[in-house]
Amino acid sequence: MNIGVDKDGTLTKMEKFTKKYFLNFCHTFNVPAEYPQEDLYNLDEMYNAPKGTEEMFWKITSDLYNSWPSKIDSNDVIDRLIAKGHKIFIITNDNDVNKQWFTRNNIHYHNLIVANGNKLNAIKQYNIELMFEDSPQQILDISKKIPVIKMYAMYNRYVKGNNIYPVWEWYHVPALIREQFNLEV
Repeated sequence: MNIGVDKDGTLTKMEKFTKKYFLNFCHTFNVPAEYPQEDLYNLDEMYNAPKGTEEMFWKITSDLYNSWPSKIDSNDVIDRLIAKGHKIFIITNDNDVNKQWFTRNNIHYHNLIVANGNKLNAIKQYNIELMFEDSPQQILDISKKIPVIKMYAMYNRYVKGNNIYPVWEWYHVPALIREQFNLEV
């Protein structure tokens, strides 16, 4: 099976990172921001910050973000999927994806795809049959075509629908895949 895996928020602790650093960033650069509305995905909207603050935040903190570890058990589950013959495709919209981050976190994959905002094209091109995703809009769009394992976050907690299978942590994935897709992990 060809399996797509998003990076930011799915393999990374993006939600924890932004909670820790975004308000500090705003205060440091004298950018107005408020306590977050955690059900929003875009940081500018979540913190009611001026448009463009999120883009500036990621540019300035990218080295720090790329030093953060992966989510617990993500590399183990991915290695188990690979060992069972599945192909792992990292599908990201991050044009500045840091390949060393995958090496440092022992996350193995067959192909790294920068989707440039259109993951559905990549899913079709690479015949992806199952996707791991955290972005609310991506989950909704992709689940119209293939099953999506939703990596839970506060900003996607209300996203539900056909073909959407929520998990809280990576260690829940093997049981879900066995039960829902009859696959060994």
